[in-house]
Amino acid sequence: MTREIEHVKYAKVEAPPTAPKVTDVLKLDGKLTVFGGLNGQFFIEEVDRGALGVMPGSDMTAMYVSVWDALRSGERTRAWEIFTRALPLIRFELQPGMGVSAMKHNLVAEGILRSAFVRHPTASLKAESLKELAFLRDFVREGAAARA
Repeated sequence: MTREIEHVKYAKVEAPPTAPKVTDVLKLDGKLTVFGGLNGQFFIEEVDRGALGVMPGSDMTAMYVSVWDALRSGERTRAWEIFTRALPLIRFELQPGMGVSAMKHNLVAEGILRSAFVRHPTASLKAESLKELAFLRDFVREGAAARA
């Protein structure tokens, strides 16, 4: 794209496997600034391979900032501890057709949104899924509180 489109400077690697593709994209064109995608599922590996960040959903921004800060300050084990604690929630949100609804419910729980309404084709979470999501949200939050 950088050879064909004049102002392309950034790329988001979204399709799995993301980490190897970050390496491949940077080898093909060293001028691009590359970001990881796939809801940050391989954030640390992508950064290790040269990505300058990640573009996940908006409901776990503080967690991703904490991981980024730990990586930048050389606290690799701490970065993995923070990230690993959040992986069950990241995994939950990657379920096809449920991720946007889950993220919206998390943003409602944080007081950021007033409604978790989603449009078709995204499904609204049912009661069982909402209970699972609340547990995972609390699980991640408790891990953050323990680190503070």
